[in-house]
Amino acid sequence: MPDEQTSPVRVRVEAEDAPESSRQRALDEAEAIEEAATAEGRAVQVIRVGKSGTAAGIEGAEFRGDALAAPRADAADEASRAAQTLVQTGSTASFATIADNDPTHLRVKPATGGNELTVRITTTDSMHAGDDGVTPVARFRYHAETGEYEILVSTRAPEGTLERALAHELTEIRATHGQADIPDALRPGGFGSGLGRARGQPELSPHDRGRLAEIEVLSRQIEAAQQRDDSQHLARLRDESQRLLAHLGLIDDTPAARARLEAVQGELADRPAARRLLDTEVEAARNNPFLRLPPTEPRDYVEFLADRLNYARRLGDEGRAGQVLEQARALISFSNNRNVQFNFPDGDKRVAYSMEVLRKLAADPQATHTQRARALAEIAQYALERQRVRQDPFAQPRRVAPPDPTHLDPDTASAVRRRYSDQRFFQDWETFQKQYGITSRSTAAEVQRAFRLWAAGYYVSSPGRTASLIAAARVPDIEALAYVERPEPKAQLPPGTNEETILQRIIELQAELETTTNITRREEIAAELQNLPSLKRASEDIGEASAIRVAQLRYGVDPSQITSSRGAGIPDLIFTDPATNRLVVVEAKGGESPLGARLSVDGDQMVQQGTREYLESLAQAMQRSSDADVVRQGRELERKLVAGEVDYLLVRQPYTRDDGTLETPLVAEFDISRGGRPRR
Repeated sequence: MPDEQTSPVRVRVEAEDAPESSRQRALDEAEAIEEAATAEGRAVQVIRVGKSGTAAGIEGAEFRGDALAAPRADAADEASRAAQTLVQTGSTASFATIADNDPTHLRVKPATGGNELTVRITTTDSMHAGDDGVTPVARFRYHAETGEYEILVSTRAPEGTLERALAHELTEIRATHGQADIPDALRPGGFGSGLGRARGQPELSPHDRGRLAEIEVLSRQIEAAQQRDDSQHLARLRDESQRLLAHLGLIDDTPAARARLEAVQGELADRPAARRLLDTEVEAARNNPFLRLPPTEPRDYVEFLADRLNYARRLGDEGRAGQVLEQARALISFSNNRNVQFNFPDGDKRVAYSMEVLRKLAADPQATHTQRARALAEIAQYALERQRVRQDPFAQPRRVAPPDPTHLDPDTASAVRRRYSDQRFFQDWETFQKQYGITSRSTAAEVQRAFRLWAAGYYVSSPGRTASLIAAARVPDIEALAYVERPEPKAQLPPGTNEETILQRIIELQAELETTTNITRREEIAAELQNLPSLKRASEDIGEASAIRVAQLRYGVDPSQITSSRGAGIPDLIFTDPATNRLVVVEAKGGESPLGARLSVDGDQMVQQGTREYLESLAQAMQRSSDADVVRQGRELERKLVAGEVDYLLVRQPYTRDDGTLETPLVAEFDISRGGRPRR
C-alpha cells in the first residue's frame, strides 16, 4: 500500500468542450488541491479528461436527465438491461459487445478501425446541465490516463429512456474516436440554411449519428407498445419521437428543413423500421399542437389552446395540461359568469362564448367538435374558479411586472426558434423584446403584442420597427472573382445608398403604413415610397452597365448582340459566346443587392438565382411571353441547358457607401451542375 504522505495527489481537469461553468469549477478545485499538496511537499499528478459528449436532453420532452425530482434506485439495473439489448439488436449490435460477462463493461469497434475501445457504464445522481440549460440523460468522457471511455447515466431520467441514451453515446463514441470535431448538421440553422438550395448528403457529426441511433431505439419501443396495445404509452413514445425530429430541425415545411429531412432519409435507407418512424412521425409532428406555430387569428388561437389541452389529456400529462390552462386563463374575462371572453392585445380583438352553450356541446356526444367544446368548457371553468377578487375595494392595485411569455408558453418559444433559426435575421426573444422596446414597465398587453409579432416571424429592423423574416430574407454575398477593368459610365448614387438598404427600407415603410393611423405620417411614408424606386433604378443601371462592359471585354460580344432586360421572368443579360457558341446568362447586380428567387417549374418551392432550377424555371416563363424574341430565347435556353451548353455568370458592381464611387466589378461563374455555387 503506497504511503499516503508520498503518493501523488490526482487532480482531474475537465475536457475543453465541457460547459464553461463545469470546467471553471474543476479548474478552481484543481488549483486549490494543487496548492494544498505543494504546501505538504507532495507531488501532483494532473489527469486531463479528453473528448466528451452527451445524449443531450430535449426541451419539453421526457428525454432529459433531470425529469424526476429524486434519483431512481433501479436506474443501474435498467442501464445493464439496455446494454444487453443494444449488443444484440439494431446498428449498435454490429460494433458493441459485452466484456467479462459484465453489461456495464463494453467493447466498441471504432469507425476508423484499429483496436477495440473499452467503455464502462456508471450512474450518477447529479448530472450537470448542458450549455443550453437542459440536463442530458447521459454523458461520456474519455480518460487519457486509462485509455477508456466512461458513460455516466443520470438516475433522474425517466424509465425507458436509458436504452435510447446509451445507443446515442455508444454510437457517438464509435464515430468520434480518433476523429476531428465536426459541427452538427442536424439542427435548425445547420445543414440546409444559408445560400441557395442544399444538395447531397452532409457530413454528419458523431452527435448527429447518435441522434439517428435514438430514432432506431424509439422505433423498437413503439413497436413493442403497439403489440401490448398500451395506447397511452404509445402516444407518449410518439410524442417523444416527434419532439426529437423537431429538435433535429426536420419537421418544418421550409427549404432548409426539407434538405435536412432528405439527408436523414438517405442515412436511414438501410434501417427500414427507423425510416418508417421518420416518415410517419414527421407528418404527425407537423400537426402536433405543441410543436406547430400558433395561428394568428384570435378564434383559431382559442381553438388551438383547446387542441393543446386535449392532446395533453391523451398523453396523461398533467403538467402540460396545467400549463395550457394557465395560458388560457391569462386571456380570459367573464360577463356575469355567463359568458367567457378571450381578450387579445390587439385592442378590439375578442372571442366570446356562452358558458351554457359550451357545457351543452361538451355533454352532447352527437355534437360536432365535442372534444374541442369539452376542452373549452374545462378552460372556462378553470378560469372561473380562479378569478382574482380584490379584498380591499379602496386599495390601489400593486403593479406587478407581466410574466415572460416564453416561460408561460415554452412550447411556442421552442417552435419559433426552430422554425426561424435558418433565417439570418432571426432574433431570439431576449434580443427581440429589447430592440422592440419592452422594459420592466411595459404592460402585459404590450409584452403579449411583442411576443405575438415574434412568434409570427418578425424581427426588429430598427428600434420600434418590425419586418417579416421571410419577406426580408437576404442571401449573403457569394464569393466572386475580381475582374481587372472598370466599367463605364462612371455613374454615382446618392451618398450612403445601395439597393439592399433601399429594399429593406421599402419593407419597413410598407409595414408601418399598414399599422399607423396618423394621417400626416401616412402622407410622409407615401412620399418616401414614391421616391425610393428611382434610387433602386439607379442601382440597377449601374449593375447593367457593368455587366455589358464585362461581356464586351471578356467575350468580345458586340453590344447589339446582347439582350438586356429588367423585367420579371427575363434574364438581366443573355447572349451567345461567339468563340464557343455557348449561351451566356448574366445576373447583373449593383451595390449589395441580393440574389433573387422565383417559383420552380413545378411551382412547389422557391428556387434561387444562381441555380440550374432557377434557369429551368426562367426558360419556361420566357416561353409564355407575348414577345416572339423572348419566346425564341426561352426555347434556346431550355435546349442549351439540356445539352450542357450554358454559362451562368454573376457580375456585381460595388460602390462606396460614402459617395457612391464605383469600385472594381466582381465576376463569378455559377456551377449549375452542382447547385449554383460560384466556380473559382
